[in-house]
Amino acid sequence: MSFDEAVLGATAEVPTVHGEKVRIRIPVSTSSGRTLRLKGQGIRTKKHQGDMLVVVDVAVPKDLPDEAMEAVRAYQDATSGIDPGPVWREGGAVRPEPSMPPHARSNRHAPFFVISVAAELADMHPQTLRQYDRMGLVTPKRQGGRHRRYSAYDIDQLRQIQQLSQEGVSLEGIRRIIALQNHVEELEDEVAELQNQLREIQRSGGSRVFAVGPHGDVVTMARGQRPRPASREIVLFRRSA
Repeated sequence: MSFDEAVLGATAEVPTVHGEKVRIRIPVSTSSGRTLRLKGQGIRTKKHQGDMLVVVDVAVPKDLPDEAMEAVRAYQDATSGIDPGPVWREGGAVRPEPSMPPHARSNRHAPFFVISVAAELADMHPQTLRQYDRMGLVTPKRQGGRHRRYSAYDIDQLRQIQQLSQEGVSLEGIRRIIALQNHVEELEDEVAELQNQLREIQRSGGSRVFAVGPHGDVVTMARGQRPRPASREIVLFRRSA
């Protein structure tokens, strides 16, 4: 679309995934990259009719006549004091991008946010968060076993799910991606813990025995201590001073 259509608003005709053409309203002051939703124009299944997402791309002409260049300069002068910080959201309302409080960022896994605040931060409807919880995509902690409390880590996952969904990834595909990411983070935590133990051993310079439990967990043992046969633990290696 053209620059003047993006500024003044317009009605455009776009093709759907079914080969049809539908008209869509471009709101006033629409930025390039904004995503508009066409209800009921997406992929059809036996049980569901999806929506189609339209990404706005504002085209800037290479060669402008002198009159147009003068108009652009006049526009630049007239808008020089306007802050472009507010973000356009779906539905046409302008509001600042929600920010994450510093205390929540400092402990990413601590449950801070009620569902309404989490939905605002993730730019989703609260009902969508409830659906993702039931599906096991993003499962927040419960306060007193009832009220959901979301962490900064949960918010990041919700934003990632939204991005993947807009890119056309199915919910099952998103579920697998999230599961793999969680598994990788768990492995990274285990590696970090083992590195801390190794640094502690190197710092103390003592003799330690390492053993592996029946579930694959690595533990350190005192010098001279042996695993009990009932625990089915085996000694991996011995490090002497």
